[in-house]
This record gives sequence, C-alpha cells and structure tokens, in this order.
Amino acid sequence: MKRIMLCCSAGMSTSLLMRKMKEAASARGLDVDIAAYAAHEFDEQ
Repeated sequence: MKRIMLCCSAGMSTSLLMRKMKEAASARGLDVDIAAYAAHEFDEQ
C-alpha cells in the first residue's frame, strides 16, 4: 500500500483533490491511503 499525504495552508483545497484522487485510485484498483492535512497538522502525522 502506498500512503499519499497532501498538505496546504488550511486543508480545504487538498480535501477536494483528495476526494478525486481516491475516486480515481478506486476506479483503477490501486491500493492507496490518501489523506489531506493543513500545514500545521502535517508534522503530527
């Protein structure tokens, strides 16, 4: 499994991108974990 972490200043725009990426990965049968975080949360992950 691949883990993809998206980061932006507030986490809002990456949430939209994350949703589309999850849909695309699922349609292709890819085993990925995609998560979106605000920049201040990134180091905690």
